[in-house]
Formats: sequence, C-alpha cells, structure tokens
Amino acid sequence: MGKLQLENNKRFERKYVAEANKSWIFRDMLREKKFSKIYSKRKVISLYFDTIDFKFFRENIEGVGTRIKPRLRWYKNNNQESSQVNTILELKKKKGFVGTKIQFNFGKYENSKDIIDKAKNFDFQNKISNILKRQVFPVMITSYDREYYLNYDKKFRSTIDTNFFLLSSELHLA
Repeated sequence: MGKLQLENNKRFERKYVAEANKSWIFRDMLREKKFSKIYSKRKVISLYFDTIDFKFFRENIEGVGTRIKPRLRWYKNNNQESSQVNTILELKKKKGFVGTKIQFNFGKYENSKDIIDKAKNFDFQNKISNILKRQVFPVMITSYDREYYLNYDKKFRSTIDTNFFLLSSELHLA
C-alpha cells in the first residue's frame, strides 16, 4: 500500500442535515452564492473499520474533539468505462472542526464484493491495526450519491449527499 497524501491538507468541515427530497434548497443557495458544479455526480462507497468495543464510533457520537475514522473508500461514476474501481484506505483525522486525511492506495478491484472480501482478510486487518496501533475489523458499509461544487474564487468547496444506504452486518465474522 503506497501512501498517496500527507496530513498537510487541512479542511474546515460543517455538516447540515436537510429533510428528504429538500436538497434542491441547497443547490439553489449554492447557485445564488456563485458556486458551480466541478464534477459529475458519483456514488461514494465506504467500508468503515472499528475496534471490538466501537471506540471510533463512540468518540464520534460523544463529540470527542480529537478522533480518527479509518475506512476503505471507492467511487462509482455513471459514465465509468472500466468496471474496475480504484480503492483508497483513508485515515480521516478530526481535531474540532478541522479535518485531515492520510490516504493509501488499496488497489483496483472488479467490484465491491472483491473489495469487501479483501477487507475481511485477517492479514489486511492486521496491516490497518498496525497503522492504528489497535486491533480493528470491518463493521459497516455506507453509500450515497455526491455532487461537488466550488465557489467563484475557489476558496470554498461544498458537497450535497443524497440517497444514503447503510449496511451494518457481522462483516468481521464472515
């Protein structure tokens, strides 16, 4: 696994929740504020890792100021020519509202099932565990559609996520 990105790309994150089918309100607001679409909509799929006592989940819910979120992430574009998808291992770190990511190339796979099978492999889980200095295993998969926007002076990026799907299963036992 080759490291792709260092921790020097700090970002300030704010998240807002809207009622179902109300994302148009945010799109209109972004247009008013001179944001424009920068990428085609794509599906974001993440497989999250956690400890046996769900330490990372608990820290997120409890609002712990400094925390980490390990995940495998891959994207599916509507116009994707190749069936192979590039997969990234991300270690998303948060300190208050400031976030950074460390990313590792996880390789290319034919489909989501192949990625999940690889992630359930004990040797791979040990690699992630060694990086995090604690034993982790895959706990859930999320997917959603994401739209990307950038403001006119390229200082602010905004995303709109819709069509959420969550699969929480006994991934670590399979």
